[in-house]
Amino acid sequence: MAESARIQIDRSVIYQTGLYPKYDPDAAKHDPDTKTSDGCPNCFKKFKFQPLKLILTLIPILDWLPKYKWKEHLTYDLMAGFTVAVMHIPQGMAYALLGNIPPIIGIYMAFIPVVVYCMMGTSRHVSMGTFAIVCLMTGKVAVDRITVELAEQDPSAQPLSVDELLANPVTRDRLVEITTAVSLVAGFWQVTMGIFRLGSLSHLLSTDLVSGFTTGAAIQVLTSQIKNLLGVQIPRRVGIFNVLFTYVDIGKNIGTTNWAAVIISGITITCLFAYNELLKPYVAKVLPFPLPLELITIIVGTLVSRYVNFQTNYNITILDYIPTGLPEPKLAPIELFPGFLIDGLIIGIVAYAIAISLSKIFATKNNYPLDVNQELIAQGASTLVGSFFSCGPIAPSLSRSSIQEAVGGKTQLTGLFSCGILAIVLLWIGPFFETLPNCVLAGIIVVALKGMLLQVFDFSKAWAVSRINACVWAISFLATVVLDIEYGLGAGLFASVLILLWSSAYGSISVLGTFEDSELYADIKTNPQVNEIVGIKILKYTGSLNFVNAERFVKQVEKLISREHGYGSAAVYKQKMIISSISEEKLMERKRLEWIIFDFSSLSSVDTGALRLVLGLYKRFLKEELQILFTSCPSSVLSVMGVNSFLKDVGAKHFFPSVHDAVTFVSSVQNLHNHRNSRDLTTF
Repeated sequence: MAESARIQIDRSVIYQTGLYPKYDPDAAKHDPDTKTSDGCPNCFKKFKFQPLKLILTLIPILDWLPKYKWKEHLTYDLMAGFTVAVMHIPQGMAYALLGNIPPIIGIYMAFIPVVVYCMMGTSRHVSMGTFAIVCLMTGKVAVDRITVELAEQDPSAQPLSVDELLANPVTRDRLVEITTAVSLVAGFWQVTMGIFRLGSLSHLLSTDLVSGFTTGAAIQVLTSQIKNLLGVQIPRRVGIFNVLFTYVDIGKNIGTTNWAAVIISGITITCLFAYNELLKPYVAKVLPFPLPLELITIIVGTLVSRYVNFQTNYNITILDYIPTGLPEPKLAPIELFPGFLIDGLIIGIVAYAIAISLSKIFATKNNYPLDVNQELIAQGASTLVGSFFSCGPIAPSLSRSSIQEAVGGKTQLTGLFSCGILAIVLLWIGPFFETLPNCVLAGIIVVALKGMLLQVFDFSKAWAVSRINACVWAISFLATVVLDIEYGLGAGLFASVLILLWSSAYGSISVLGTFEDSELYADIKTNPQVNEIVGIKILKYTGSLNFVNAERFVKQVEKLISREHGYGSAAVYKQKMIISSISEEKLMERKRLEWIIFDFSSLSSVDTGALRLVLGLYKRFLKEELQILFTSCPSSVLSVMGVNSFLKDVGAKHFFPSVHDAVTFVSSVQNLHNHRNSRDLTTF
């Protein structure tokens, strides 16, 4: 089919300034976008403050709720809301335990902040609430701070374990205060970055960085739960090498293992894993909704613990006191805020990176728009409001979000319906779970980590695609596991930025030829049917041209011309002539190279320093009587060339909109040259 189709184009050669006349240095200078007749910039004239549009942007629910399709979507959102609420109960309590705060706060985090996000967020499928990595990071900060405070009060006292801190009402309340202070600072940073439109900075968090970081963080989470799985008491390790030291401590205390806790943990993990891996596909065919096995597990664990009395008979740690009702609004102690500015920033970035990664997946899959800056503001506002109600920083969970979409959730109303169900749990049902063993929640956490732990295979995939990207993955993973979570994120970001700078600093040059003497031009190394044109060297540059790499670019070009065509030797010239159409510069008929054409179609950006070096190269080639033409310059590049007088110094007639326009022009000049030579011979 493609062989029978023909392309035939017949037009005159045009200069690039014919397409972009405003960049023509010879044209009248008038930029309508700079100033109006009264000297006022047009950008201010065009700007109109629209309060209604601003309100609808900040609170999207006011825009989409009036258009909500009640008959089509209500049933799906109700069903998804109920399902997600059922998942929030075990996950919320388990991840709160991971964050070193009372389990009931995990349900608070699935209620109050989620109401705010549903009103302000633009993602329809992410399920905000507790998330393992964010809870672990926040819990580390809280325990580190309270440990320092207790040491200042009594330097001779031994550091308390997390269980001891939670058992004491005074230290438990202090942990909550510290957690809410971290949450408020993290939310402040997120809202501030959203206001300044910094949501696009999430692109610095590449897929490989996020994968390596979350996999390493999953190792950290798993390590933190081993003591609950085994029922052993070990000192809490913080800082660099904490994972390695934790395993050393476990080895030293393995003789104190509580075998009742091991059996309960083993039964929990086995049942959940067997269901997820073996029975779930069959159950899904029978039931119209997902079976909430995690909720069933904690209900069974609570009932068995209550009637067997695990705490007294087998020395198993249980959740103990769980209050009812909603927390009273309270501001965290202001004096804590300055000490958490860095920790809050790191946690805010991690939470947003996880949220925006999931949001983009679901938005792309379901074909709806996503505002990255509004997502940053929405998540920050949710975290800020939640901090007044004892909540830690929130983030979405992949498992909850996937279930929410799979069940059929259509809009953010799913989250509001989920909050309604959780309100019932908070008001009346919470104390039922007081006898739930910690080892059951630890088992639920471990099973939930499976997806993140399996991301370890992403390294081999990244290695197959790009070894540089694989290095980013490895650096993020190893730094997170060997050092600590915050170091892992910092090391991954540093590696990503370094690679970004390196890739932008070094572009590539390829030599183009014509494909079967057509108007198509390709790298001569890609196809044997692509051949260079005699007398013309076509060079394509890909990348950014700036003060860092411009000198390298110039040397590469000079090396190519010198090696292949004797650049620097004028002995090959026969005869001189004047071509008035190109600034009346000298053109010589040569046995070798006559023209150099630069294809700048893949030039992403250029700066003043680079243009200065390219202009120097152009002038040196003129002295060697080589003609240079520039083709396919992007509009943004032409703009910089115009501002820096590069277009004027070189001449607008050296710029063409395509390589073929330049080649056709050269052919016409050569034909003119040959015609003049033949006319001179007949005269004589």
